[in-house]
Amino acid sequence: MHLHDIPKSVMPKFADDLVTAATGKDVDSVTNSLQSATDELLVWADKEGMCINNDKTKVMLFGDVVQDITVSVHGSILQNVKSYKYLGILLDPLLNFNMQLDCAVAKAKRASAKVCCLIKDRKGLFVPLALQLYKSLVRSHLEYAIPAWASLTENDVKKLENTQLQCLRKYVSAKVHSSSAAIEVICDVTPFRLRKRELCCREFIRLKMKDNDHILCKLFESSISVSLKFCLLVHICVMSRQLEREMDGYQLVSPYDTNVFDYIVADSVRRCNKWNDEVVTSGVTVFTDGSVYSGSVGVGACAAVLFPSLDGDEKLIQTCAVGKKVSSFTCEVCGIVLGMSMIVDYIPILTTDQIWKLFILLVTVLLQLKQLIDVTGLFHQECSDY
Repeated sequence: MHLHDIPKSVMPKFADDLVTAATGKDVDSVTNSLQSATDELLVWADKEGMCINNDKTKVMLFGDVVQDITVSVHGSILQNVKSYKYLGILLDPLLNFNMQLDCAVAKAKRASAKVCCLIKDRKGLFVPLALQLYKSLVRSHLEYAIPAWASLTENDVKKLENTQLQCLRKYVSAKVHSSSAAIEVICDVTPFRLRKRELCCREFIRLKMKDNDHILCKLFESSISVSLKFCLLVHICVMSRQLEREMDGYQLVSPYDTNVFDYIVADSVRRCNKWNDEVVTSGVTVFTDGSVYSGSVGVGACAAVLFPSLDGDEKLIQTCAVGKKVSSFTCEVCGIVLGMSMIVDYIPILTTDQIWKLFILLVTVLLQLKQLIDVTGLFHQECSDY
């Protein structure tokens, strides 16, 4: 299923989870905007032969307005809800995330109870083992996507801190009134308050690394705070103020430097150009190559060089960046696909006999490519288009 042609009014989208958001001066303007976006989505779904699941589609109004919004799908009114879990985060009308906090604490305590079954009597666990179990099974629930709901009150932060300390006390079999700071030092665990700030700073760095025209960067610049109420991006900025001061005068460099793609593409083109002209027979010939930078999986790109059949025509070169975490095999296949697309574009200037030979060649290559995709499970957007 491809969602690249979904109406622009449907945003954000993740896999098959589609969301449309609207803002307005009153409820009526919000309702009209949501209904218009829903109608556009229905037209797209009918065109693609899909249907909208009304039971799983909900409407939620954010703010302190107590009123339902009427949005219909094929005459059926969608249900209004006061909370909704989207991508694992419980959203509430006022976005204070109290429900998400309680859910995260409950999940962490259930996971901690399972670990406690491994403890015999009051001996506790070996500290390195306890730390590993806590980080992998318990803390992952407490800090799941926490930059998105980190704007908590002081009492809410204390709930997270107490949950962490309760778990660690049970694991190392510490006494009830033992020092909280001592337990965290012995277990080599960062206090949760500082851990929350660290995760917000990491998210701040990720936002700074994105292009200026990215939607998150635009929201980052336009977000505001009202009194002591912070929206997500403003809170991240506040938590990262000290880091931003320390970064003054420095330039951030992405670990996936775009120059790496240029290096791989240049290397692939260089290999194509070294191909001996004597190998080129009569007719159209395409040489393709794909590779990964520094390892079997990583930043990859591909290139294709078309040697024309007509004398005097210059060879055609096309390149393509495949991805940041791809295999060499994926790059090679994408190079083949790129070469086939070049042949298709070159067909109009060929003779009928040459076109028939190319057609037979393309069919053969496509069948072999399909077998490779079926066997390896490889799937790529460009491969699927063919």
